Amino acid sequence: TNSLRLALNQLGYRTYHMEEAMMHGHLPAWGRLYRPEGGTDLDAAGEVLDLVANQGYNASLDFPICLLYKEQLKRSPEAVVILTLRSDAETWAESFMDTIG
Repeated sequence: TNSLRLALNQLGYRTYHMEEAMMHGHLPAWGRLYRPEGGTDLDAAGEVLDLVANQGYNASLDFPICLLYKEQLKRSPEAVVILTLRSDAETWAESFMDTIG
């Protein structure tokens, strides 16, 4: 997904990815999404999406923003969706760890 992020950025998009969430201190906002009893707090989801949009991101990929794909599509029904697949979970996990260190 990092190569896709770089390609989207080269095309002029500002792409939101886990690296940006970590770099800009967004992890506490992401933490508020999940209720202790289970499920997602939709108000907190809206706050996260507002935070991302207000900082000028106009593309997103991978974790954690992929968790809110339904909410993103409700806000932007005309959005283009690119589905990327890995051969297995281990390959994805290895790539994830390489990306965030």
